[in-house]
Amino acid sequence: MRRAAIPMLLAGMLVLLGASPAVADKPETRTVIHLEFEVGPVENPCTGEETMLQVMFDHELHALPSIESYFNGDYTHANWKITGQAVGVDDGYATEWKPFARGAANQKGDHFVGIGAENVMFYGDDGGKYRVRRPFRLVVIGGEVKVSFEANDVVCVRQPTG
Repeated sequence: MRRAAIPMLLAGMLVLLGASPAVADKPETRTVIHLEFEVGPVENPCTGEETMLQVMFDHELHALPSIESYFNGDYTHANWKITGQAVGVDDGYATEWKPFARGAANQKGDHFVGIGAENVMFYGDDGGKYRVRRPFRLVVIGGEVKVSFEANDVVCVRQPTG
């Protein structure tokens, strides 16, 4: 048994060594993109005031057959997670730095399905707290939109105390 194991082990190592260049040529399918930008104005539902949001996040992206295919628009599958923070420039309300959005998209031929959700909680130094939820779903077949759903649920959870 021991004599048979050694040639099998050597054969396995040769297969791995032979496959090494192919592994090195494999396209990249995962990346993390760091982004920072300002968006708005958005309304704080607890105070009724408008503010700009400073948004900072890491966009973790997995795309098949490659990251390049995602940016070219000819991917077959992509999923993402966004971990970050948003801070109100004028009102000071801020989220914690944590995952707040997820999504996935598949396309094959003339069929595209995309889904995702954003879910964040903003906290203010004045004791106020509000939640933002934005789920979406999009289905396009043969260039025709079959399903288009996007909700924008912004609710004051706790009124400011001071």
